[in-house]
Amino acid sequence: MLLQSPPSRMERGAIRVLKERPLRKIMIALLVALTVVPPSFAKKIEPATPESFSAKDIEPMKLAGKAPAIVVPGYRVWFTVQDGAAASSGGGGGAKAKLSVSLSGVDEALMAEIADAAFADFMDQLNKTGRTIIGPEEVQQSEAWKNVTPLDNPQYDGAKPGKGLGFLIFSPKAAPLWVHHFDVFGGASGFNQKSTKAMYKLSADNKAVVIVPNVMIRFAQVSTTGKSNYSRYAEVGVEPWMAVQMTSGVYQWWAKVARLGQSSPALLKTGIQLDSAVGEIVKSDEKHSDMDLGFGKYWKSVKGSYYYKADPAKYKAEVLKGIQAFNRGVAQALAETKK
Repeated sequence: MLLQSPPSRMERGAIRVLKERPLRKIMIALLVALTVVPPSFAKKIEPATPESFSAKDIEPMKLAGKAPAIVVPGYRVWFTVQDGAAASSGGGGGAKAKLSVSLSGVDEALMAEIADAAFADFMDQLNKTGRTIIGPEEVQQSEAWKNVTPLDNPQYDGAKPGKGLGFLIFSPKAAPLWVHHFDVFGGASGFNQKSTKAMYKLSADNKAVVIVPNVMIRFAQVSTTGKSNYSRYAEVGVEPWMAVQMTSGVYQWWAKVARLGQSSPALLKTGIQLDSAVGEIVKSDEKHSDMDLGFGKYWKSVKGSYYYKADPAKYKAEVLKGIQAFNRGVAQALAETKK
């Protein structure tokens, strides 16, 4: 049975899928409704805007305090290309609901353009800090870099088709993509610390703090009632939701001598809310591999799903606006540690 509820007075175009387990377990009703799904981090703290974001929204970068120079051997942009949610109730015979949502209209070439522009802006911002900046070109000529193994660019990381978060991780052309043992993609291993030791050596050789920013772009917000043995309802939802967030943060290494020192991430205290009107959530029963999403080599197909149909030019402009605010905040945080 398919039902349509009246639009909520707070309607913002979100989509909710609701399944209910009747008392006598005769049938499961499916309700498709319009509702509001608040952004997850907005429950704890209001997100910043590109205009308001600053160093105060980043954890203090204490390791950079006494370093006269900054080494930048990498810069990663994580593009969310898939998200999903599932819910169940009443045990094995109860109600179940699930959905997946994928990015559409933004291909790898556009993502690469964004990563290159984001990194160029980041280096420009760092040059305003008054410190010596050592970029990836110089880093790759160093003795320490011989212990770092570059990866294919981009890398896919995340869930299987139609299940949870999936990312394409891009590095700009000027900075090869690589992993250290704290990473969660590209075959990173906690037992292989060659890259991490190389960062300490870079720090010691240059008397510098080594930083590698990780910035994540989101395009949708999903919600779920989760798993319950007592509820009669199983509910999942999705709405357009553009934001800049972080993964492992701006990773920092500081060493007085090679292989000895400290490392830690500086995380965002809040995300940067972007304009979600650069696209819309669309329901489709087609297989995603038939919808020209451009990610066929990462998964085969997801049937009966939603996708965020983005305007590529508007998506690029909005994402860069958010990343530039992030870059500016990081540069401000580094400049403040020198005072």
